[in-house]
Amino acid sequence: MKNTTFTHASILILGSTLSGLSFGNGFALNEQSARTLGQAFSGRASDADNASTLATNPAGMSLLKQGEFSIGADFIQARNNISDTHASATIPGLGTFPVSGSNDGDVVPDTTVPFAYYVHPLDDHWSVGFGVFAPYGLRTENEDSFQGRYLGLKSDVAVATAQPTVSYKFDNGLSLGAGITYNKIDGKLTRSAIASPAFQNVNATVKGDDTAWGYNLGALYEFNEHTRIGVAYFSAVDFKLEGHTQITNFPFGDQRYKASLDLTTPDKLDFGLTHEFTPELTLHVDLTRTSWRELDEIRVDNENPISPVLATDIETLDWHNTWSYAVGLSYQINPQWTVRTGVGIDPSPVENTTRSVRVPVGDRQQAAVGATWSPVQNLSIDFAYLYFRESTAHIDTTQIHTGVAYSYTATYKNSANIFGVQLNWKI
Repeated sequence: MKNTTFTHASILILGSTLSGLSFGNGFALNEQSARTLGQAFSGRASDADNASTLATNPAGMSLLKQGEFSIGADFIQARNNISDTHASATIPGLGTFPVSGSNDGDVVPDTTVPFAYYVHPLDDHWSVGFGVFAPYGLRTENEDSFQGRYLGLKSDVAVATAQPTVSYKFDNGLSLGAGITYNKIDGKLTRSAIASPAFQNVNATVKGDDTAWGYNLGALYEFNEHTRIGVAYFSAVDFKLEGHTQITNFPFGDQRYKASLDLTTPDKLDFGLTHEFTPELTLHVDLTRTSWRELDEIRVDNENPISPVLATDIETLDWHNTWSYAVGLSYQINPQWTVRTGVGIDPSPVENTTRSVRVPVGDRQQAAVGATWSPVQNLSIDFAYLYFRESTAHIDTTQIHTGVAYSYTATYKNSANIFGVQLNWKI
């Protein structure tokens, strides 16, 4: 019974960075700029019209003619509905037992994603900058009586990035940029487990953190004053989370042990096009490839386990790479006001056969509107609203840990409202 419960707890760390509903598909965050939010993230690799380009294409800093400071946040209000549910636990020698519980949905608390950037041109060619933003993160809070509580209950995970950046503009219209990213990940996850054969529910919490380095590269080419293209590459980042698992309500007293896992966030390649049809009307296009295939499995290593069966624990993910698409328009009404809109498609990297309560995402469709107000010459404020909904996400999963099989089937419908605001000040 001890061995079974310890394994149930150790599997918690498998989901500490991959559980729940995030705000870009998979567990990516797209919210690095309120201006691009208002265009459904179209043109983010090619617009280069404020300091947030540091995070979306570092080469774009070369197009800023004077120092600029940008600060803002996106406020996310996510909703989901859970239906058609069934859960069971199969214990060797005892049979299969139905698991009762609730499926309230709306598991994502209201969340704010902040960001800040500063860009400073040194001369006609060189620019430097520094930014702080969040490229990955998620947060979920199922109710304690959640029917799928043995596969996941509560999660709180965030990746924060600090990026010093440099760019160089050539005389032929080409600009290049590079940034070094210092990334910190923090994760906390809780779940329930059955302490068989007494069928006592135990509670477990896992915490882990790590820091790691990565890089961003970008190129921007201006064909003329009306048309430019951009490409940006965001490296994979290798984390090794180290922390502990705490088990409470265990029949023989609370337990605590060290645990760790290796996690690699995917690399991304982003293509952008910005084209002015007229001095007032501009087209924005984005195409992004995300290498989710790197997440084929999550492997947990436990330090000094009480049984060899606890030394390694694996959960298969088998995610696939995705291409997301977005197109938008902006229109300058007058020197004070610009309005913008956009639509996009962001496919899920999760196959139906491997979808779980950890990542119940479907293919995403999104639409956005926004505006930029410039009350004075060197100050502008961006406002944005984006709505997304996902195709129906079916879950039919069974996870086996130390011979005990937990099964859960359900249908998820996910959507979200995202509001953004950003202040840009030219210095």
